[in-house]
Amino acid sequence: MSIYYPQAAVVLRVTWEDFGTKLAVLNQKQDIPIACKNIRVERNDYSEADTFKATIDYSAFPFDPRCIRACGITVCMEDRKKLFDGSKPSVIVPSRENTVFIGFSDESEITFDEETRVVNLEGRDYTALFVDAKRNRTDPISLSKPIDQIINDLIQEQEATKEIVVENRTGAALPTLAQLAPDFNPLTAVKNQKRKETYWDIMQDIVARVGLVGFIELDKYVITKPQNIYEKKNIKHFIYGGNIQSMKFSRKLGRSKDFNVKVRSVNLLDKRIEEALLPEEATDPTFIANFGNSRITTVQLDKDGKKIDPPKDADFMTFFVKDVNSKEQLIKIGESVYEELSRQQIEGLLKTFEMEIPEEVDTGTSPIKFNQIRNGTAIRIFMSQDELNQISSESPIGDKIAFLIKRGYPQDLAKAFAESLNRINTAFYTKSVAFNHDSEDGFSMELEFINFTDLDQAMGVV
Repeated sequence: MSIYYPQAAVVLRVTWEDFGTKLAVLNQKQDIPIACKNIRVERNDYSEADTFKATIDYSAFPFDPRCIRACGITVCMEDRKKLFDGSKPSVIVPSRENTVFIGFSDESEITFDEETRVVNLEGRDYTALFVDAKRNRTDPISLSKPIDQIINDLIQEQEATKEIVVENRTGAALPTLAQLAPDFNPLTAVKNQKRKETYWDIMQDIVARVGLVGFIELDKYVITKPQNIYEKKNIKHFIYGGNIQSMKFSRKLGRSKDFNVKVRSVNLLDKRIEEALLPEEATDPTFIANFGNSRITTVQLDKDGKKIDPPKDADFMTFFVKDVNSKEQLIKIGESVYEELSRQQIEGLLKTFEMEIPEEVDTGTSPIKFNQIRNGTAIRIFMSQDELNQISSESPIGDKIAFLIKRGYPQDLAKAFAESLNRINTAFYTKSVAFNHDSEDGFSMELEFINFTDLDQAMGVV
């Protein structure tokens, strides 16, 4: 296990309640650095707000919620690498590089008991400013502008979000929907709002139409291509028996086919969107034999719970992939996605105290900082168990069979078991990640993951 000197810095941005006095000192926003007993930051799915929870010693911050109208928060974490810088303590200095969260407090609580007196704060990042606000304007949204300009216009409509900037990370200039969709009618190039639709609903709908993803990163709205669910570049390594402190897996057995799959890709250079629907557009004979090629439907019930006809379409699970220009190739990907999902998701949770994680680069690895991990990051989990190394995912299948036979397994069972072990995919997909810093226990990271959809064969990767 590596040795770290983790530190966290929390800065509150306080707007005071002026109680109607109009005192100048109470109308100033002030930054207050606070020492926390513990702080937790959770990076969630792109569609959700990231969150934080902080526990503060009341003696360090004699907080009364009646004094504060609003409270923003910035959380910084890093490995200081040493306790002292010369004769002075090595103290974290908040910066853009070590900032892991920017947002505001939604709730506050003061707890007094015989052992502790603490203030508990919790809240969300800037995503919440769009999630909570319904767009009540009656003017339609023009879709004839570039995608990033549409998003920027929506951001500028709210006073609270005007300082959030839009960053295009696709590597190309963003076109209009009219350029991407040949059948787009410029005379009706507007989005009509649905009732009670929030700003976040609208923004996510617009970027999803072109197969992109949008999310808040600190104080920016980032538009980018999706992290491909088959892409294993720069995969992060976790080893049970190495840098994993604890881990658990769960899986539902059996196959479930109560869903449809939609796979969509955008080619920004050719200005074209491709879409495949599975199983109805399947072309592979083996796939059709297993799953058919008709849209999956479910029972429709009336208000009394009685079955009625016709059945309704089962839910579509939508996946965005990048840089696929062929409808045929997208169907192959959709077939592989559907097969993987039909095997059921494997889910898990791991915990580590490490602040640097090995990242696979070409044929070697190099460490990256913990704060580079978020939703969609590809990880690989290895098992380091001396007594079971012969049946690890990396061992030859012959070694696995020999090991199992020595343990008393019949040869046919040992061979079947070894063949199954040889096909286990060690790659997973980060669902969410949480960073924790405790004044006594130091740093820890909890990472929730799901099975990685292995599409190497569909993509023609050897």
